[in-house]
Amino acid sequence: MDPRPQRPSSRSFFGMLAMIFGLGGYIFLAAFIGEFFITWPILLQSVYYLIAGLIWTYVAVKLLRWMAAGYKNKE
Repeated sequence: MDPRPQRPSSRSFFGMLAMIFGLGGYIFLAAFIGEFFITWPILLQSVYYLIAGLIWTYVAVKLLRWMAAGYKNKE
């Protein structure tokens, strides 16, 4: 067993940047699209924001799995 701490891969750095900028862009996009539903009843607006709030998790999970694949277990 190697006592040295594992060094993060470059995937972690680029994945973090993609997460920050991608999520920021997604928030602006979801809010922009949400403006078209401003005249809809509040229940339908809630459904849109619920769906928009959950969609990003699918992409985030894929990105986190890609980032984690950069760590190789050396045993």
